[in-house]
Amino acid sequence: MLRITKSFASWAIATVVVSASFSAHPPAQAQDCRHAGASQERSGSKLTLGSQVDGDLVTICLNKKLLKSLTQTTAPKPVPRPAPRATAKSTPKPAPKPLSKTTSKKLVPSAPTPRASKPAVRTKTRVQASSSTAVFKAMKPNSWVSPTGALKPGQSATFQVEFRQRFGKATLFGNSVVVRFKPESVSWLFGDGAAAETITASHDYLQSGTFLALAHVKYRVDYRLASGAWLKDPDPIVLASVPLNISVAANLEQQPSGNTVLITPP
Repeated sequence: MLRITKSFASWAIATVVVSASFSAHPPAQAQDCRHAGASQERSGSKLTLGSQVDGDLVTICLNKKLLKSLTQTTAPKPVPRPAPRATAKSTPKPAPKPLSKTTSKKLVPSAPTPRASKPAVRTKTRVQASSSTAVFKAMKPNSWVSPTGALKPGQSATFQVEFRQRFGKATLFGNSVVVRFKPESVSWLFGDGAAAETITASHDYLQSGTFLALAHVKYRVDYRLASGAWLKDPDPIVLASVPLNISVAANLEQQPSGNTVLITPP
């Protein structure tokens, strides 16, 4: 289920629920995540992914910047002709006598003709920014113990926890965003002061009583846009398993195994 709402601030929030591994949670109110990932350009838009981990919540942010180029052409301004320069009056000198009867004309240079300017072309880039957020809340991993039922003091029990990858998906601005939870390590607490760091653990309870056993699974959080490269969030997420109630009784009746056949005298 994916619900997207838009506000007047030009950004959207998406709340994501994916299978049984995640549950709904109120969306984050911040437009930007704590950690920014790589950026991609698609169809004239710049998309930037981000993430942040808070407890068992993982928030994925997608910031979108739409680049629009606006071209403006302005008409050239008319160039005025330069005004003739005023010259001071001076007393003319007597012209020299011509050497011959031939008369010559004096050439007067004309003022240069001003050139018309070309139309001015200006290009402006308009950026329209928006943001969308998806929030994932991870569920506790399942755990189990064998054998089931009450144990005897000193009897060995085997503990196991769910250790597999989990995936979450959302659609933000028409783009598919995938989140991957990759388990890295497991630590067990058996409730009697003993601990172990392994996926499958064996433990013997030496005293009678009721104990609470649980596992902590450490996950690495990766995310990506569509089929792009995986980006890693620097903060891991640690989830506690569903607790197991272990009962150890000192006086347990030994139950016969197999079928019991009663033989009565004739």
